[in-house]
Amino acid sequence: RPPRSTLFPYTTLFRSRHDTAVDHVMAVAHTPDPVDSTEWEAFLDAARATLAREGQVAILVRASGVGGPDVTQRASLSELGKLGPVRMAVLTDSAFLRGTVMALRWMQAIEVRAFSPEHETRAIEHLALNADQAIRALALLNMLSDRCADSVHEPMSN
Repeated sequence: RPPRSTLFPYTTLFRSRHDTAVDHVMAVAHTPDPVDSTEWEAFLDAARATLAREGQVAILVRASGVGGPDVTQRASLSELGKLGPVRMAVLTDSAFLRGTVMALRWMQAIEVRAFSPEHETRAIEHLALNADQAIRALALLNMLSDRCADSVHEPMSN
């Protein structure tokens, strides 16, 4: 079953199936579950690879619930920003999570902002995406979100 948080294996699947990349843009769908260390390291590895390849990374996140990176993970996100330009836009219904992201803005070496889902256009503007990048990134994000939602509704195996 798909991971419940950062679904970067699907980013790879998307790229190879369509033989294209979304330039410097990464998409993440995140459920209310905490991000486990394996998923977090996969996310950081993908972000580092994108920075090395493209010289910058823009990360579009759709998060549900109030879960997010823990203190150690937030520190590693700050370290990522020291490697090159990192912009992140978090789309969430959670006022709590938007407040957490605002607090992160003051402490991080990355440009991160949170937006309510109806302000998707503002998130794209924050990431400085062109029209083609925005269309492809949102299509990928929607695919990841659908798969993430499907995994939440699957019964847990014992």
